[in-house]
Amino acid sequence: MSRIFVSVIFVFLAALIFLSCQKDNPVSPKQNVPPKTFLWIQIDTSKQLAPVISRQSVKWWGEDPDGIVKGFLFAFYKTDSVPGNQIPDTLGYTWVTANDSLVSFPLLSAKERFTVIVRAVDNTLKDSISVGGIVRLNSQPYWDKNRNNIYDGDDLRLPNLKYAIDPTGATQIFSIKNSPPTVEFSKDPFDPTKTIQQPDTTYTVATFTWTGDDIDGINTLKAYRINLNNPGDSASWFEFSSSHTMVTLEVPRLRSDGATGVVDADVYSGSFPIMKKLGTVQGLHLDDTNKIYLQAKDLAGEYSPMVSLPDGNNTWYVRKPKSSLLTIVNYDLPVPDTAIIPFYRSAFAAIDAFPGVSYPRNLGNFDVLDIRRGTTDKNVGELVPPNLNPAFVRTLMLYKYVFWFTDYIPDNWAHVHSIAQYPLYLYTGAGGKVLYSTRFGYYLGDPRGSLVDFAPVDRIIDTLYSTRVPNDWPIDPSTDADSFPRLRFTPTLNSGGAYTIFVRDFIKEAGADYIYSIPPDTTITMPGTTLKWRKRINIGVIDVNRQFVFLSLPLHIMNGYEQRWPSKPPGDGLGVPAFLKRVFIDEFGG
Repeated sequence: MSRIFVSVIFVFLAALIFLSCQKDNPVSPKQNVPPKTFLWIQIDTSKQLAPVISRQSVKWWGEDPDGIVKGFLFAFYKTDSVPGNQIPDTLGYTWVTANDSLVSFPLLSAKERFTVIVRAVDNTLKDSISVGGIVRLNSQPYWDKNRNNIYDGDDLRLPNLKYAIDPTGATQIFSIKNSPPTVEFSKDPFDPTKTIQQPDTTYTVATFTWTGDDIDGINTLKAYRINLNNPGDSASWFEFSSSHTMVTLEVPRLRSDGATGVVDADVYSGSFPIMKKLGTVQGLHLDDTNKIYLQAKDLAGEYSPMVSLPDGNNTWYVRKPKSSLLTIVNYDLPVPDTAIIPFYRSAFAAIDAFPGVSYPRNLGNFDVLDIRRGTTDKNVGELVPPNLNPAFVRTLMLYKYVFWFTDYIPDNWAHVHSIAQYPLYLYTGAGGKVLYSTRFGYYLGDPRGSLVDFAPVDRIIDTLYSTRVPNDWPIDPSTDADSFPRLRFTPTLNSGGAYTIFVRDFIKEAGADYIYSIPPDTTITMPGTTLKWRKRINIGVIDVNRQFVFLSLPLHIMNGYEQRWPSKPPGDGLGVPAFLKRVFIDEFGG
């Protein structure tokens, strides 16, 4: 081997050793190459895209020549609010690991420009950041855990983030144009294809609910406005904050009593008893049909297409209250019983003829609301408002008194008492006076357990004492209410006849007084048994505040004035008018 060849080999090995030492020298490590970020739009970022809607799907990816991309910092800001194209260090970036996001730009005017910036971060970052965490890129980057834009509390410093981040990032300017909002009245939860309608007839209270939306973001909704019957008149629209998606229209009695034709309606938000008056809307037609129009308004001042109720072939007739007494009919009125309401009109009118009634009360002209009309096994009546509170409660509160009468409670009509449950509780709590007359069912006296919520009873006795009340039977005032007039059941043509009514006892609530009971009948055997009705049964009670009278048997069959059949217990009655006078004048202060 020649000397020249040996020398060449030596030089070559020395060079290898030198280069190897240089690579592993900890004093001069190889510098990390930052990652590069790309947006799916590959155009000159100085060029502006055509205007688009505010909700955009943004996509990106990153590449790292000497490692892997660990995640991305994503942000956007109003382009014209930052001098030039400089991105402020105080911008809050969201940490993400995905490669896309649906962005809703907060549009506050008809047109605005937003800049999107995405920065890839490689695995040089050793800290773990929760997805959605906010990162601040000031001189000392940190994870702003409490999102207050100040390094404090549990915030985490990210000292090596500045080595791991794409220093430039990928940016794109979006020109955003406003989209009009939308609004629709609330849908039936049991049939989302149908809009909730008002009853075809109401008194001067109605509640409406709706849902508003905006493709630019729900936070861009600024207001709603409503109009009654005249959408072409810009001055008759009433506008209010978008925080209210349920309003109740109400004409107070002080305004409606002396009015005819068209009146203003007060506009309330919330439910009773916490309701806020927002203002008034013009154009409610008394004793006539009405229509309400609704629009949403966004921050850019653009209105939604107009919607209205009632829709289709539906109608909404507003009846003017004319009395201080509202009679709620929850009673099946077959043809032979159509005289029940005229009977009550006559009985209430007779109050004015009693001694001591100093001026006419005119209760015989009471208003009527038939909530049984259209009732099915599954649905409440057609005239029951879809919002019991506040619509039904505030309807009751238009009146000083409520007379509510209902028939027996079939087990498959468990909703019958529930209509009264909270409205009557709230109505009496606000000072209203109620006379409530009902009948019990064969199997259960109070299937929903709702009577105890609004009537002065503690519980209903399960025992069924009889399935009928004898013809011409007496009704005795209870010992703790001797001043109530004596009554008798109305006699029928057949002396041996009876009313087919399920007789049960009940226990009054504390502080209340029993006002009526019926004596036992040992002549009747309960069907299928040898049992006799052998005890006195309570059928009437008045609450401690003298605001609520409850009868467990129908009042209109208690109008007997004298003993007609000698086989029945003696004692004359004073009739239903005497009872009504005792309740509405002496107890309710009519």
